[in-house]
Amino acid sequence: MNEPNEKKNGSSALKKYVLLLLRIGIAAAGVGYIVFTLTWQDQVIIAKGTPVPDGRLLVEDTAFDVIKGKIYLAKESTDVTLRISEKNGDAITMEVTAAELARRETFRPSPGVISMITGAKISYLAIGFALIAIGFPVQVFRWGTLMKARGLEAPPWKTFRLIMVGAFFNLCMPGLTGGDVIKAYYAAARSGRRADAVVSVIVDRIVGLVALIILAGTAGLVMFHDDVARGVTLVIWSGLGFGAIGCLVYFSQRLRKYTGLSWILDHLPAKGLLKKVDDAAIAYRNHKAALLTALVVTFPIHIAAVSATALAGYALGMKVQYGLLMTVVPVLILGGAVPLTYQGLGVMEWIGERMLVNPPEVHFNQIVGMLLFFRLYQIGYALLGSLFLLKGDIHLHPEMDDEPETPEAPDDTPAQSDESVEAND
Repeated sequence: MNEPNEKKNGSSALKKYVLLLLRIGIAAAGVGYIVFTLTWQDQVIIAKGTPVPDGRLLVEDTAFDVIKGKIYLAKESTDVTLRISEKNGDAITMEVTAAELARRETFRPSPGVISMITGAKISYLAIGFALIAIGFPVQVFRWGTLMKARGLEAPPWKTFRLIMVGAFFNLCMPGLTGGDVIKAYYAAARSGRRADAVVSVIVDRIVGLVALIILAGTAGLVMFHDDVARGVTLVIWSGLGFGAIGCLVYFSQRLRKYTGLSWILDHLPAKGLLKKVDDAAIAYRNHKAALLTALVVTFPIHIAAVSATALAGYALGMKVQYGLLMTVVPVLILGGAVPLTYQGLGVMEWIGERMLVNPPEVHFNQIVGMLLFFRLYQIGYALLGSLFLLKGDIHLHPEMDDEPETPEAPDDTPAQSDESVEAND
């Protein structure tokens, strides 16, 4: 009699293992991509047409390993010795002075990843780390605004603690948004309005992503003369246009009916749960002021995060316009938010290579280093979040006896009849 259930449980377990193996494979591929693409050895690229000690006249730009001295981009390199070739077992070398490397004409420095990171400007990194802190109190205000709009309690200190714990759990799950699951759980527990609490987290995340996309698109308009920025900008504003149409359909009862969306939602599995979530989401159309406030206050968070990441790039000697980074870095963050690999490892680097690598101004090593410091910023604040987790009791709401969920607030649009809603439309 239990055979069907056993088969079902076995199939479910197999699916979990397959997904786990798939994620591990993707993560390994991301790490492998970075490891094999990085330049580990300090090198100097000598311009074509330059004579070298073994008698050759270089017919193309050629990289030679540094066997003595240090190469840096963010500060002055030392005099270096290059290995040009070998003859009869003896190395043929070439001396290049620090002054020649600084001019970056005939001799272009290309540091290995270790030299690049150790040569970073610490002051830039410190400012970048401090900038990230701006985001947390603003997140407290944003999420609190969205919860209060639905009649949910949002004590600032408890909200801050839960946000910090969410930041910690971002380190424990794939992507950059894993902490939202924990926030939703503890926001819903003891609330008596679980659907509203969970949806507040979802809406908070959506508002954050939309603001990030708008920021990239706006910066792209300023940098429209750049080929990369122009491509990103066209894709972003086209996507926002389609997204606006989707929102119009979703929030209009009349359009939901005409497009068949209402029928689809009514026939989805677990429709009782989905109905509650759908009603809670639809209710936000009665809180446009709260949504607009949440959107506007999000821009300083993203400007600070992108600026911190840009400072990490500049600390490593990147030569790229701030406006271009303001356009591209949000795209990297969005790519890292997809829960494929840990902290977007490999995904963000792959996107960055295609959008930013342009030697000698920007090397792949610098992009990897910039994103490494971006992740270290997050880790630093996540460790602070772990202290709140260890302290315990991170629920937003006080403990109470088990009670049925409270009825929806009287202003919920889904509670209205279709006729009254269509009249409002």
